[in-house]
Amino acid sequence: MTDEQKRVLADLKECGIAKTNVFDFLDEEGIKFYNNTLQFLKKHAKTPQMKKRMASFLTDKPMRGKNKWFELGSHDLIGRGCALEDDTAIPLYLRPQFLDIAEGYHENENCRLRNVLTWIHPATKNKPNTGSMKWHRDTENRRICKVFIYYNDITADKGALNYTKYSRVGEKHLHLHPQENPRGNGYL
Repeated sequence: MTDEQKRVLADLKECGIAKTNVFDFLDEEGIKFYNNTLQFLKKHAKTPQMKKRMASFLTDKPMRGKNKWFELGSHDLIGRGCALEDDTAIPLYLRPQFLDIAEGYHENENCRLRNVLTWIHPATKNKPNTGSMKWHRDTENRRICKVFIYYNDITADKGALNYTKYSRVGEKHLHLHPQENPRGNGYL
């Protein structure tokens, strides 16, 4: 592992989250896959159908796709899930840098890639948070390792990810966002 990977793994183990820059974290081939995914997203976001959908997000009646009204996923972009032969995130997430972090975090060399999603989340100004936009606890697994890669600069006013450090099960801040929904979907 590089020094940056070691730092990311240490932060993740300590408090449940780590942040880095893809250009500091990935090797040259990983940067190539990152750029391929960026071009894939840009290409599909420019289609007339997607432009219309994104423009609708700023109206009182946004168009809904397969999933949440506020996101465009791979089914919206290409009509199906991502595949290895696409210039999408799958080859990127299969880079040794990510797998090494997952294996180190889980202390298990048999980690598997479970779910690769690509989303475009256009601006949704003046809309209340809904569903997974609200504070929630992911309930898929108590020790899951998620990787979020942003393809543009994110600021607080652009809907950056928020995470409460030390909020994993058994940690000191777990009580701050309790799982209150009896159905277990995690949305508060």
